[in-house]
Amino acid sequence: MDINLQAFFGNLQSFAAEGTTFVYLLALCLGMVFGLMAIMDLIAKGKSGGGYGQEKGWGAIIFRLLIASCFVTLASKLDMIISTNGDSTPIKQALAYAQGTAGGGGAGALAFVWAAISTWVVFLGTAGFMRGFLLFDKASQGGQDSGDNAWRGLWHVIGGALCVNVFS
Repeated sequence: MDINLQAFFGNLQSFAAEGTTFVYLLALCLGMVFGLMAIMDLIAKGKSGGGYGQEKGWGAIIFRLLIASCFVTLASKLDMIISTNGDSTPIKQALAYAQGTAGGGGAGALAFVWAAISTWVVFLGTAGFMRGFLLFDKASQGGQDSGDNAWRGLWHVIGGALCVNVFS
């Protein structure tokens, strides 16, 4: 049985690269949805005459607009991420002993594996970053677990940003 590992990891890398593109396009759509939801909340607040009914508070509306702007800004960075996604140079420098060549200067026997891993880490980091902002929105709307959602959102954003910055 002949297994072509390079083709396998190449396919994994291309799948993660396409998934990253999908996540960024999803961020653009979510940004528009959150912007429209904030506008609808503003309209509902205006129609109620500023009373203390069931409408959202100003903090929740402003935070939803902030999240919408973050999603749209995230989607605008897609070209930069696509151009650097899969670049395994930082991994090659950190793991020079595993490259199969003296000094770590060559392409290495496992370069395709490191490229696939770095692409997947960027993909999962981007998804985690977006999930963090969704948790922030859930926390801003109130509820029993809003404090927990705020902390979970913070760690998702930090972890996602670290993954994307380290591997791209």
